[in-house]
Amino acid sequence: MEGPQRHSIEQLRQEIVRVQLELDKWSSVSSRAKSELEQATTLLRQRQEVKRRLSERLFKLLLDSEDSREERLHHVERSLEQLTHAEPQASSPAPSAPAAAPAA
Repeated sequence: MEGPQRHSIEQLRQEIVRVQLELDKWSSVSSRAKSELEQATTLLRQRQEVKRRLSERLFKLLLDSEDSREERLHHVERSLEQLTHAEPQASSPAPSAPAAAPAA
């Protein structure tokens, strides 16, 4: 082979090696990015599940709190009714004691 052709072939080989190294580098970057994406997706799903469970727990606590509030309110209403019904009996005049005979 002549000198100029040999030089061109060597340049092509060098270019192929350079391109292959660049391709390997970007393949590695791509693999790392895919791995990080999978990890992030897994973490996101875990956090969404935790959020879902905490939301359900909070909702249950709110319902329990509302039920408890209603129970206390009903208890106060019953107590008030009992006091209201007991008042007329307490405020009615007590039976009179027989009048004492006048002393002579």
